Amino acid sequence: MINTKQMNEFLRELLPDRTGILEQLEQEANTEHIPIVEPEVAQLLRTLITMHKPKKVLEIGTAIGYSTICMGQAMANQSQKKIVTIELREDFFARAKENIKVAAIEEYTHLLQGDAREVIPKLKDEKFDFIFCDAAKGQYLEFYDLCSPLLKSGGLLVSDNVLFRGLVLPSSVYPRRKKTLITRLRTYLKMLSQHPSYETSILPIGDGVSISYKKEVDLCE
Repeated sequence: MINTKQMNEFLRELLPDRTGILEQLEQEANTEHIPIVEPEVAQLLRTLITMHKPKKVLEIGTAIGYSTICMGQAMANQSQKKIVTIELREDFFARAKENIKVAAIEEYTHLLQGDAREVIPKLKDEKFDFIFCDAAKGQYLEFYDLCSPLLKSGGLLVSDNVLFRGLVLPSSVYPRRKKTLITRLRTYLKMLSQHPSYETSILPIGDGVSISYKKEVDLCE
């Protein structure tokens, strides 16, 4: 966690209560140490979806479907809606499929199993209004290269865990095995922050979230 324990507790006390399948998945994730978005990040996703009203969402990293359901429920009242979500692990894929069914969003949710680096190129004929990236952090640059052409002008690219427990700070001390991951995350954040086609803000909630708006006129095209 990148904020103080007291700050995180305060923020979570302000959140609407999670019930039903979302409450169940939070408990499962906590017990089984399954990586899902933090509750305050889930609320951010719901808020962004409600504001932006995307017709098509791409999610990279489904896990057991918690964030998928958060976004799907926020889209429920839209007349046009579709979520495409990709999960690498077969066991998580199976659990997400059942959870999405329980949440009653399966009608407009398309769950794909496989390595996102192989699956995303197969979506080359699709365009998305909103892309949420929450998969392998060391591959965010690769995911960006693959999915940015699929994001419509005026769309949002949201990435989770970009501050990685605060270890992206220049003064941080981290295990040698994390060096490549940290270096890539720093490069990713710098690239997004300086990219002429995006307006990016990095929020220190959860484990760090970047929100990038793709400008209506793409200066790189």
